Amino acid sequence: FPRKDLVSIEHQEITDIEFLKEAMNKALVSAMITVGQKCLSKPVEDMVPEIQKMLSEHLCGCWKQCPFCGAICTNTIPNHDGDHSVPFHRPNAVNGIQYHKSQEFSLELCTSSVASDRSFILNNDDTTKFPFKNYRQAGVKYATWSITPDTSTQPYWKWFVSHFRSNLEKKYQLKFIGKGEIPDAWAKITKEDVLDDLEKQ
Repeated sequence: FPRKDLVSIEHQEITDIEFLKEAMNKALVSAMITVGQKCLSKPVEDMVPEIQKMLSEHLCGCWKQCPFCGAICTNTIPNHDGDHSVPFHRPNAVNGIQYHKSQEFSLELCTSSVASDRSFILNNDDTTKFPFKNYRQAGVKYATWSITPDTSTQPYWKWFVSHFRSNLEKKYQLKFIGKGEIPDAWAKITKEDVLDDLEKQ
């Protein structure tokens, strides 16, 4: 079902799961029959735009990316009210960001940067430094993002950067050296550690 068909019940609390299951099963059977009949009567070329439209309706959301790390806003409504946000930002290296005038990846996270006294270079202009704490005043693409200051880092991103180090270096032609050297502790994080942490979220 397209999301728009469920808007009237979207915020209702459903307590009778069996009723919901039964209603969905009934609706699914008739929907599958209808779709099957439509598909059999149309050439494949005519179905592609319709399929694209259906997928777009089901998967659309806000696709704005964090101006620092590139994480995608998790709001499910396109052109939503309020700020863009994401629960978990990622190390800048994942987005190919480097320390100014170097070939060294930045391992900083947006959340720890906005909690710091550091600055960032605006538009690769050597003269325009902007304090991370005041990032919202740096322009339109920054003003609409809500980045909560937080100095913790999820094990997932530490593992990801450590595990895919060579892929990131190859993709961005940068190195994990100097200030961007990956801490030894990151290499010790196992996939199981990551999965355990994600299950707790």
